[in-house]
Amino acid sequence: MTKNVTISAAIALLLISGAATAISPAYGCSFSNDPYFTYSNHPDFPLKEFAAGELGILQPGYARSYLLAAYRYLDGKPLSKPEQQAMVSLWNKRLAPSYDSCSTDTSTWLKARATVPGASKLDTIYTERGISAEEPWQTYCNCQTPAFIKAAETLNLLVGKFGAASNEVKDWLAAQDKVFSNCSDQAGKEKATTGNIPAPLPANANEALVKQRAYQIAAANFYSQKFEAAQKEFNAIANDTASPWREIAPYLAVRAMLRQASLGKTAEKSRLLEAQKRLEHLLSDPSHQEMKADLTALHDYIQARVAPEQHLLDLTRQPLTEQSASETTKTIDLLLGTDDTESSNEIKYDALPDSVRKSDAIDWMLTFQSGDDAATAHALERWKQTSSLPWLVAAISKVKAVSPDAAN
Repeated sequence: MTKNVTISAAIALLLISGAATAISPAYGCSFSNDPYFTYSNHPDFPLKEFAAGELGILQPGYARSYLLAAYRYLDGKPLSKPEQQAMVSLWNKRLAPSYDSCSTDTSTWLKARATVPGASKLDTIYTERGISAEEPWQTYCNCQTPAFIKAAETLNLLVGKFGAASNEVKDWLAAQDKVFSNCSDQAGKEKATTGNIPAPLPANANEALVKQRAYQIAAANFYSQKFEAAQKEFNAIANDTASPWREIAPYLAVRAMLRQASLGKTAEKSRLLEAQKRLEHLLSDPSHQEMKADLTALHDYIQARVAPEQHLLDLTRQPLTEQSASETTKTIDLLLGTDDTESSNEIKYDALPDSVRKSDAIDWMLTFQSGDDAATAHALERWKQTSSLPWLVAAISKVKAVSPDAAN
């Protein structure tokens, strides 16, 4: 592609090549039965075709994750098969209808729990909790699916060792019910303030059960927002070579630190930096490699808040994965001060911070989404500077047919 290709000629070429896509009827994400002939925030289905490079006519309203993939193709760097699969997986998850911000699956635990003779009937566990007693209407997903799966596994192990009808299993189950009762503050402000914490076992109790109870106490404190106590207890478990929870405890201690920081009025930078240091130590420890994905996700969370500009640049240099693509859009939102990773939010290019313009891919994406004169001028300038296809497409999307720049 060279500069002697005029914008008006390129427009005609792109309109011809995209005509089939443009006239194909499709239904948007809506509860209405009315048909829509184009999607406003994502490409036509099936999305795997878009991920494979069949871009059609790009729309400025596309979510940034789609434009991230489009830039790669326009820049002559097609997505690998694993990258295509990762992007389709991300898009499917983001497009899936959700009416509950906390989609925790408790079924595995409830089924395992029901196998204990005499266990009280329990059909539902609420897993969302108010950020604070002062702001109960603002909630977060407190208890997540892996916790319930792990609890079911632990119960099955104890049943195998002591028997389903044993006092040991029933006592452990009663304590675990207390742990999960802290997932939600449905019972009101009193429980939210005091928490429902299992009592420690006596020193002469079965050693394995003592270790299990220590973990239950730490988890109950975490779920009931007693984060300082949870950190202390998880750290103690991490130093206990006999505890079956020793490997995961350091990770949970960091999660307690981050939960405390994120639920506060402001995320304390010193606390985030301390958590980051601990995570980097765990990431370098071969014994924690099985947890690498979880540790990396927490590390990304911190990096996006202590050094978002560098974090964004680092992400654009990585292969596209579900995590990196998701993290890229979230970091952009953080830098722009928006809370919607899936829309352009009527971006004004001249109001963008310099921090999001340092990567050509991000600069192109936000220019393409922007609708002001500054975006048009920038797209033209970058096209003249680079003669690249991404910036030609951006310029085409901005310049009107009557503009003198249409012939350039």
